[in-house]
Amino acid sequence: MSWFKRVVLCVGLIMSLVLVIGLIAWGKITDWGQSAAGRAEWHARLEIVPFIIAGPRLHRPWIGAQLEGPLMFHNREGEPTFWKFLFRQGDRIIGWVDIDAQSMVFLRFGWFYRDPDDLSACPKHFPDPPTPEEAMDRAQDLLSRYPNATVDTPFLYGIGGPEFWLIRVRRNGEVIAWLTVSVWGGRIWEIPPAYWDGGADW
Repeated sequence: MSWFKRVVLCVGLIMSLVLVIGLIAWGKITDWGQSAAGRAEWHARLEIVPFIIAGPRLHRPWIGAQLEGPLMFHNREGEPTFWKFLFRQGDRIIGWVDIDAQSMVFLRFGWFYRDPDDLSACPKHFPDPPTPEEAMDRAQDLLSRYPNATVDTPFLYGIGGPEFWLIRVRRNGEVIAWLTVSVWGGRIWEIPPAYWDGGADW
């Protein structure tokens, strides 16, 4: 390799390093005064970059994708667990990034396509049903089994495994049923309280 090529290569590496350090420093500085959602969004945007660089063909749809969200997921006690950010390309949601709600650590990401040149299988909307009210409507048939019970507002449940709208049904202060509404089409399940009596989430 000629000395000229070596100089160009070194300059390029130095400039890349400076850019990365600058981005990290900028992010740390702008954390001050940002909302939790704002900090989580910054991490979601930044953490996906190395994957795009490492797999440019597979992750090509992420380039220029519009970020949407975030959606806040919770454990069964209603405590926040992670933020989910969606990435949209045109009318399709191509993928997602999860950021821990407490530490702002990057947890995981994923995509909905098999072929980066064909996004037709990617969903247009997420979640489905999109709101707590619509999730409640989907569950009305099962809820009718519990007259005179208190039905809590549905919230998005997720701790790294299954994700769904979770509805807590109580009577006299005790949980008598948990209903889940899938975020992929609204399928309904009922979970007996005894299933979670051991205290462990999914």
